[in-house]
Amino acid sequence: MSETLRHKMRSAVFNAFRFGIDKRQHKASLDTTEKIYSITSRNQYLDRINDFCKTCPDVKSVLELTPEAVKRYLDIKAVIGNCTQKTLDDYRHEMKKIGKCMGLDLSCPQVFSWSDPAEDRGAEDVMPTEDFYKIAAYAMEHPSKSASCYLLEMQIGVRVGDIAYGVRETEEGISILCKNGKICLRPWTPELRRVWTTDYMQKMVDAGGKLRAPKDNSLNKWLRRTEDKLGLDHHSWHSVRRRIAQDKYDAYRGSGMTRMDALSKVSLWLNHGPNRQKMVKKSYVANIW
Repeated sequence: MSETLRHKMRSAVFNAFRFGIDKRQHKASLDTTEKIYSITSRNQYLDRINDFCKTCPDVKSVLELTPEAVKRYLDIKAVIGNCTQKTLDDYRHEMKKIGKCMGLDLSCPQVFSWSDPAEDRGAEDVMPTEDFYKIAAYAMEHPSKSASCYLLEMQIGVRVGDIAYGVRETEEGISILCKNGKICLRPWTPELRRVWTTDYMQKMVDAGGKLRAPKDNSLNKWLRRTEDKLGLDHHSWHSVRRRIAQDKYDAYRGSGMTRMDALSKVSLWLNHGPNRQKMVKKSYVANIW
């Protein structure tokens, strides 16, 4: 792996990172330089740089960092990594963005997945309820930062990685300022208060109220290790969110809501828009009863 190239790529991402500025206002300004607006996005680009440099160690300089090199990287991930089409498309977009930060055009043709399309089942890929609560029990018995994030997401429905700008405690509950600018209010419940006041959770919240959660890769690694210890099938962190979404939908329907109203409420709980029922049905809630 070329540390020189890796350093230059990482430096370009850090130089483009502008935390806390108004995205719309900046895009309307005369400043045409490429910018990264969220901590989560910045960390994703840094992860992609590390993976690219490890996968293609023969690319040693900026001159060798070309669209052809990016396509070769994606070809390797398609075959050896067994990546889904969505994952490959995300990697392609991330490499293009990194190139823009460096003043390079790293656009390359789409690379197609070799994996079985049936493996990417959308809302069908939901964690079983029994596994969901077994992992929660393990997280409570073996506290850690990742365990605390699992328990927190169960209670608030918002991705812990999306809590980029801060969390403020109130008498009624917690007010979450998310990376998309939305404010999500979550009332205190005994479970939420217990999770929020643990030592590990408080250590992740800095003086400004920002939650410095582990990266998505770390969360998924913790989940897989936990499933191995419990003898459970492997799931992604996203299948955890699908379990949360399905349970919320079931609760809303049980209270008398219509299907469309319940889907809309689930969308808001997940920190999406209010009128994205089709997306929620396709990607999160499989059992629309």
